[in-house]
Amino acid sequence: MNKYLLILICIYILLVSCVDDKSTILDPMDLIEFEEDFKVNSSVSKETQNTSVDKTSKPVTSADGRNEDSKSKGDSMVVENEDSSVTSNENIENSSSKIKSTWQDVNKGANQLESRILANVSEKVDSIRGPLRSSTKQEELEAIQIDDTLGAKGTIKRPEVSLPVPTNAVNQQFNGSNTVYDVTDNSNALWDIQGAVTNDSLTPTPTSTKINLTDGKKTTTSNLLQISTVIDKEEDFTDLMEYVNKMSDPFEMRLASNKRSFKTYKNHTILVELKNNSDRAIPASLDFNFPESWKVISVNELGVLQPQTKKMALVSFFIPSQYEAGSVTPTISLIAGSVNLKTLKLAFTVEKNYEMELIPISSPQQLQAGELITARFGLKNNGNVEQRVELSSRNTIKGERNVLIPMDSTYIVEIEQKTDSNAKILRRIGVYLEARTEESGAILYGSQNVEVIPTKTVQKDPYFRYPMSASLYFNSYTNSNTHYSTISAELKGRGYLDTLRNHFLEFIIRAPKKENLRRFSTVDQYSFIYNYKENTTLYLGDHSYYINRLGYGTRYGMGFKLDQRVKKWTFSAFFVKPRLYNYANKPLYGLRAEYNVNDAAQVGLTLEHSQGNVFAFRNQISQNDKGEIATLDYNFKRNKTTFEGELSTSYNGEAVGYAGNFNFSQGIRNLRLNSNLLYADSKYQGNISNSLQINNNINYNPKSFNFGIGHSISKIQRRLNPEFFETEPFFESLYATAGYRFSNKHHINFRFDKRTREDKLDPKQYHYEEYGFNYNFTYNNRSFNGSFGGRFAETKNLLVANSSFRKTYSNRLNVSYAILKNAFLRGGLNHIYTNRYGKLDESTNYFRYNVGINYRLRKNFSLNANYTSGFSPEETFEKRDYLNLNMKLRVKKKHTFEIRANYYENPGRLNMKEFFGFGKYTYSFGVGVQRVLRQGGILGKIVTNNSAINTKGIKIYVGGKTVVSDENGNFEFNNLNTGIHYLFIEDASLPFNVLSKIKNPIAVEIKQDEHVLIDITLVKAATLAGKLQLTNERLALETNLSSFIKVENDDFTYFLESNESGEFLLQNIVPGKYEISIIRFKNGGESYKYLPNIQVVLKEGEDRDFKIEITAKEKKLIFKNNNLKVSVQ
Repeated sequence: MNKYLLILICIYILLVSCVDDKSTILDPMDLIEFEEDFKVNSSVSKETQNTSVDKTSKPVTSADGRNEDSKSKGDSMVVENEDSSVTSNENIENSSSKIKSTWQDVNKGANQLESRILANVSEKVDSIRGPLRSSTKQEELEAIQIDDTLGAKGTIKRPEVSLPVPTNAVNQQFNGSNTVYDVTDNSNALWDIQGAVTNDSLTPTPTSTKINLTDGKKTTTSNLLQISTVIDKEEDFTDLMEYVNKMSDPFEMRLASNKRSFKTYKNHTILVELKNNSDRAIPASLDFNFPESWKVISVNELGVLQPQTKKMALVSFFIPSQYEAGSVTPTISLIAGSVNLKTLKLAFTVEKNYEMELIPISSPQQLQAGELITARFGLKNNGNVEQRVELSSRNTIKGERNVLIPMDSTYIVEIEQKTDSNAKILRRIGVYLEARTEESGAILYGSQNVEVIPTKTVQKDPYFRYPMSASLYFNSYTNSNTHYSTISAELKGRGYLDTLRNHFLEFIIRAPKKENLRRFSTVDQYSFIYNYKENTTLYLGDHSYYINRLGYGTRYGMGFKLDQRVKKWTFSAFFVKPRLYNYANKPLYGLRAEYNVNDAAQVGLTLEHSQGNVFAFRNQISQNDKGEIATLDYNFKRNKTTFEGELSTSYNGEAVGYAGNFNFSQGIRNLRLNSNLLYADSKYQGNISNSLQINNNINYNPKSFNFGIGHSISKIQRRLNPEFFETEPFFESLYATAGYRFSNKHHINFRFDKRTREDKLDPKQYHYEEYGFNYNFTYNNRSFNGSFGGRFAETKNLLVANSSFRKTYSNRLNVSYAILKNAFLRGGLNHIYTNRYGKLDESTNYFRYNVGINYRLRKNFSLNANYTSGFSPEETFEKRDYLNLNMKLRVKKKHTFEIRANYYENPGRLNMKEFFGFGKYTYSFGVGVQRVLRQGGILGKIVTNNSAINTKGIKIYVGGKTVVSDENGNFEFNNLNTGIHYLFIEDASLPFNVLSKIKNPIAVEIKQDEHVLIDITLVKAATLAGKLQLTNERLALETNLSSFIKVENDDFTYFLESNESGEFLLQNIVPGKYEISIIRFKNGGESYKYLPNIQVVLKEGEDRDFKIEITAKEKKLIFKNNNLKVSVQ
């Protein structure tokens, strides 16, 4: 509903009240949409009785946007009684009563609507208000969207209700004065209701009573009594104060909004409720006693406070960022003129402001490779408390890393970064700063980039090379009975043989053959692998051929293997004869075919034949594995589904054996099922025999939680090489797990299980049954990693007859801490109290600890050292390392040094510790197999005969590459394609008033595998100040010497212009001999005579004045005898 509809509603109410003698109350809830503010003003005329009032009406904007003068409108409604005899005092009094009642209803509705809108607006003003504005005019406030209580939606501006009346008129009690009621909205449309008032009641007039309802014009008639009461003098306000003081509580003020805590550096809006409990209308305004640094942005004007009504005021203010945090008690006063009617004391809290700003201040835009980058950042504390800041950077911070910054101050941080003087390419190096405030935990990041320009570009290898390396080994072995050492050499290669990557070759040649080498697993070896287009692969020499998990397994020896892909098929054939040990030297050979059903599924068939070998089987020597094995395998993997299966059968001429191996995994959202089955009967001749392994588990991971249940059985008996392996234990376990991840840094896990474990070595160290509970907590961050856990269990030792369950406790702690940026120190403690081990059925304490260190310096150096004090009896089937030391050093990419030390026990051996020492040097290189580049380069130097000219930092471009000259003026370009290239010198990088003696660009011819030598000479620039000098100026016919001039020699040409006086100036000229010529005069050259070419020599740094003599065509008087005519030529 727009403003015009509001006008019509009010007119209708007044008409009904005055003419139809019906009471109508304006319901503000019917006014759903507003485009303008609702105002209530009172205007009192100071004219005397029976004086006609005629004021010019205000222009009114019509619905179509045009301005209309209310005088020209014919829509005013006049209700009058022309017959005075009909008019009675009672009728007039009733009309006055109706008018007063209607006015009160309108005013009441406006106040209700105002309160409702302001309450809604107050909550939303702060969210839309922008930065602190210089203007506080209420009409500049932004439009906002609110939802009406009835559900309708409209656009309004912040209401301006009851603005003060210019005349300071108040609607007082009827005391014989004529009272004028004005109701005004933002369209400036007025309704004037006037009546004669005498002794607090309306009385008839001698002639007639007229009630005018006009749009935009105030009118009265001369027969109306009219007395004005205006508060515009100090004594009026004094009388008002005396009247107010007679009442116990004439005015009330309260903070209607709930907000009491405020942030700095923000705009805030509060809602103040005002109530006039008196029976007088008061022209009032608000006065603020806020802290001096606070700024009141805007407040809606109060205007007239009507009797017994409430009014809402929106107050917006700004708190500066540095205002101190804590309690503050500002006040707001209600005033009328100079009279303080009421003061509201506020209890506010200014919140702590931790705002911090990280500002990049300075850094060089570019510098030469090898120079030091120095960058500066500013940390500005915009908050109202001092803050401690922790600084970090991957660059070098000069000064303290933990600083205290007072409020309203800036701390300068200086960061340095070294650059590589050997850099060969132009790089942009970032300088970074990270600042973390301890009070708020906020992290700020800042960065600046610097262009680092090399003095020479990288020289690329013109050949495509096959990578190779040559190594020298030293091995040392010691135990309690013996000691020996060996030296061997190795040549290795691995890479493609062509740029198209069709041919791939990998080989190892290690010699000589030494029996003791096998103790170190670095035996003599001759191995070759060739691959062509990923379709054909050939293995020759010594290899460990692994075909299936089932079957005969892997055997290291001399032989071959050929894989050939044909469409979806892959066919393989292999042969290997072990050669390291006399008891395992029989050949193994076979065939295999594999078919790729699709990208997710493959099926294969393998046939193997073994001539028989000696292996350990439960510590017993077995020689009866001669025979054949056929194995069918199937693999499938797609999305969250995985299946791997093998079915195998063996035949040794006497019996047939069977084996199978199946793995299945299926994921469904947060749920995953895993299942594994491995079985081999006692007659199976593969590397696994008489074995069973079952593993089934279900894991569920909803968000941060994880749950799982599972069952495992493992009774694996392998045919092993007794030199390096021993039989693993049997075990069975039924378990359930649960865990929770608090964050990416820490999580906790629990496990409940029932298990049995049995040692399969001789003598048997343990066989027990146990019920237990495990717990484990892990914490990780960049500098510290730690975990602790333990186990509580009931254990029964099955090696002891009639053993009962006893308590088992275990605890462990492992930590790792970054003592330097790339160095970590780690350690661990482990304690077990149990009766699991041995045949004495006694509970024993087992203590172990370990310490270690890791350090890595990029790719050039690494160190890893670890010491473990001991191992439990359950780990004897594995190799046990007490001391491990590994160190690797890389020098200039081609040289590598390695050292390894190992103090250990082999599987199945107790109290038989051994020491192994290892050293290796490797030189890496490449063999050129194909030339790919035909290029050359430039070796240049910036030279000068003037010692004052700095030749460092001159920027040169060629072929898309950029370098700068070093401190000696040298620069170098590499990898330039053969042919003509153009070298450019950046003029902006030259010192002031210095030029290159060679003209830009410089043409250079690049030849293959050659570097062109070039010198660029710098000189101080010369200046030529010239003038065209007229030799006969007094008699010249033309004196305008504006012209175009050319200054040139074999290398440089300059064009310039002279002014009307013939003066010209040419700066930044390369010194040398030049020829100056006048191309033409702007006004034509037929009036002048001059030499066509003039020679001039300019020296380095010279400022030369030069004149060119010009002879102009002269004026002549010619007298003729006839007719006495005179002409000028």
